[in-house]
Amino acid sequence: GYGWDIFGTAHVSFNPFYPEIVPLIQGLLLLTGLYFGINRVYLSLTGLISEPSKRKKTILLPSLFALAVVNIFLKLYLG
Repeated sequence: GYGWDIFGTAHVSFNPFYPEIVPLIQGLLLLTGLYFGINRVYLSLTGLISEPSKRKKTILLPSLFALAVVNIFLKLYLG
């Protein structure tokens, strides 16, 4: 704030590495997190619900909600 140049880099311009791939990385991380989140919830229900069809019906609404939230974030991040 006082104009100090402690490291001697005040004259060096900032040039980020490949800024065009940042949205791609964010999108991949969001979709990966969605997959693993839904997968882990499904696997955790195996101890509570023995029938696979009932497990799928149980996880349907939370999965759709998570998909909607991820879709909103993808729209924000990717434009």
